[in-house]
Amino acid sequence: MSRTSDAATSILDALRTNTLGSAYFSHDDHQLGSMQVGKFADLAVLSEDYLDISEEDIKGLCSVLTLLDGEVVYADPVAGFDPDDF
Repeated sequence: MSRTSDAATSILDALRTNTLGSAYFSHDDHQLGSMQVGKFADLAVLSEDYLDISEEDIKGLCSVLTLLDGEVVYADPVAGFDPDDF
């Protein structure tokens, strides 16, 4: 299900607020909040495309791969990730 332009914009704004905005608020935006060279590699690979599912389905998203400071801390074998590969 695709979103309308307005809905996609508000979802993107929510993502930006919870990443860049949180890092800025905690004065950590020089290390966190976006993917840039020199910043910590903290990220989650989600079970579905956050920008292409309905708003009601967002609550069902889960991480299938999680990295903290570039190190894998969670890999979901059900999603096809083998934790021993990392």
